[in-house]
Amino acid sequence: MIFGKGKKTKILIVEDEEDVAKALKVRLKASGYNAIIAIDSIQGVTMAHKDKPDLVILDIMLPGGGGFAVAERLKQAADTRD
Repeated sequence: MIFGKGKKTKILIVEDEEDVAKALKVRLKASGYNAIIAIDSIQGVTMAHKDKPDLVILDIMLPGGGGFAVAERLKQAADTRD
């Protein structure tokens, strides 16, 4: 799904299992999304602030803190709250 005026939806995948992350990225790209990957919670938070994705897919069990902690950090920051 692509929405907005000519803008490709950007999805951040935060997943520490490389095979799973790559498979998700391939499937999302085939569906017209712009998918990017972070391999741990620290990189996920950093990339969310830098790249401003439209959607974040979070693994629950991540090195550096779990997916719930990442979601909470992103909800608390003004630039990633929405």
